[in-house]
Amino acid sequence: FYMNFNQKFKNSISPNVLAIAKSKSFKDKFILTATMLVLANCGGGGGGGGGSSTQSPPTTSTTLTGNVVKGPLQNAVVFADYNNDGLLSAGEPSTRTLFDGSFSLNSTDPTANLVSISDSQTVDTFTGENASGVKLKAPGGSSVITPATTLLTEIQSSSPSSTKEEVASALGLSGIDITTFNPFGSNVDQNLALVAEKVASQIIATVSSIAAAAEGTGANKDIAYEKAISAVSTAVASEINDGNATDSLNLSSTN
Repeated sequence: FYMNFNQKFKNSISPNVLAIAKSKSFKDKFILTATMLVLANCGGGGGGGGGSSTQSPPTTSTTLTGNVVKGPLQNAVVFADYNNDGLLSAGEPSTRTLFDGSFSLNSTDPTANLVSISDSQTVDTFTGENASGVKLKAPGGSSVITPATTLLTEIQSSSPSSTKEEVASALGLSGIDITTFNPFGSNVDQNLALVAEKVASQIIATVSSIAAAAEGTGANKDIAYEKAISAVSTAVASEINDGNATDSLNLSSTN
C-alpha cells in the first residue's frame, strides 16, 4: 500500500509554491507575522505556560489511542496536554509512537488536547526522513494528530465556535473528518488519502518556509515555528470568516 500510495503522491504533488502562499490574505498575514517575529526576537518572547497553575484532572483513567500522521511519524513523543501549554509537564501522560504512527496512553482527562513533538529520534516512515522539529496538536477526542488538526486546535483556541467542518472546507478537505481520518489507515479511499496527505505536506512545507525565513532574521527556532503555525491558521480563519464560500485555501490544488 505504501509503495503504491507513495508513487501516486509523487506524481501528483505540485513542484511550485504552495497554493496557500498564493492567497492574498495569507501574504498579508505573512507580512504581519514576520514583523511580529522580528519584534519577538528583539525582546520579550512568548512563552509557554510558565505561570500556568497545575490542574487537577479527574482520577478516572481513559485509554487514548490514535495515530500521528505527516506521513506516519515513528518515535514521536505524544502526550495529553492537561494544562494546555504545549509542553510536556510533570504529571502529563506520554508515550512514543510506533512505526505506523500509532500511540496509546492512559489519560485522566480525555478532553485534554493531544500534542506530538518530533525530535532526533522521530522518522517519517512514508519518506524515510527525520522529522525533528515538527510539533502537531489535536483537540481532545481526536484519533489522529496531523497538520490539519494542528490548525484546527490553533483556530479554536481563539475562536471556539469554529468547527472542524469549516476548517476542513477551508483546506480543500470537504467531506473528510480531519479529527479521525488517517490517510495511511487500512481500507481508506486512496483518492481521499492522496488529497489529505498532499494538504498535510503542503501545510508543513509552508510552515517550514515561514519559520526558516523568520529564523533568518534571528528569531528563536521554537518561536519561529509557533508564529508560522499561527500565521497559517490565521489565514485559514480569515478564509472561513470572509463570507465567500468559494474563496478557500485549497491546498490540494496542483496549480
